[in-house]
Amino acid sequence: MYDALAKGLSRVDGDIVGYLNAGDVLFPWAFDVLLEVFSNSDVQWATGYSSQINEQGQVTACWKPPRYRREFVANGFYADPAYPACIQQESTFWSVDLNRKIDLEKLRSFKLAGDYFLWTEFAKH
Repeated sequence: MYDALAKGLSRVDGDIVGYLNAGDVLFPWAFDVLLEVFSNSDVQWATGYSSQINEQGQVTACWKPPRYRREFVANGFYADPAYPACIQQESTFWSVDLNRKIDLEKLRSFKLAGDYFLWTEFAKH
C-alpha cells in the first residue's frame, strides 16, 4: 500500500494534499473548511474531526482531535489518552511544500505504520 501511496504522492500537483483509503468518506463541506484553514500561510498540515457513520450515512460518533504538540508527534506520541484514536489519516491534509519533504523511498519500505512515518516527518518541519 505504501509503495502505491509514494507513487501517488510523487505526482501531486495541487496545493493541499491528502488521501482516502477505500471505504473512507469526507463530509461535503470538508474542502471548504480546508481552504479556509490553509488560507493562513502558517498552516502546513491539519487534521480534523474523526467520525463514524453507519450504512445509512448517519453520524454515530464524533471526536474532536486534541491540539497535538510537535515534540510529542516527533517522538512518537500522537494520541491523547482522552481521545480514542490517534491522528486520523482520512482527516489529515498537508501543504504541497511539506509533501516535497517526504522521503518517498523510505515510505515505500513500510508494510505497516506508514501514516505514523508521515506524521513524525511532518513534525520535524
